[in-house]
Amino acid sequence: MPGQTGFVLSDTTVQENNTTFPTDAKLCKKVIDKCNAIVDKEGIKQHRSYIRESKRLVRDTYNGKHPKRKKRTSKAKRRLKTIANIQLRELERKMTEAQKKQYEQTLSICKRAVNQQKNDKDKIYSLHKPFTRCIAKGKAHK
Repeated sequence: MPGQTGFVLSDTTVQENNTTFPTDAKLCKKVIDKCNAIVDKEGIKQHRSYIRESKRLVRDTYNGKHPKRKKRTSKAKRRLKTIANIQLRELERKMTEAQKKQYEQTLSICKRAVNQQKNDKDKIYSLHKPFTRCIAKGKAHK
């Protein structure tokens, strides 16, 4: 009807989300990529980009439960976390105040994603949708 505004109620627990399975390694890789994108966009000189190394390290984290790959997997996860923190610190150090203000929310989400622990509340599962929460039930085929 013209002239009337309506609204739709939706149960958010059933809204599907296009988020990949959130591993710590993937999140760290996305943080590294996000930092590199900001550096490229703002024209900041970077010491190192870690693109090749981070790509290799993410591959090393696959099939981490296998007995012969456990050690390599844990080393790769640790190194990815270290690289992500290095990138964040370098970015903050080299940004101007105006740039820091512009990317304040993005950088805080990235920091939280990298430094979150296993049993933390309000974990970040996706950088592009940080409000996404995990519901530990659902349809088996999805």
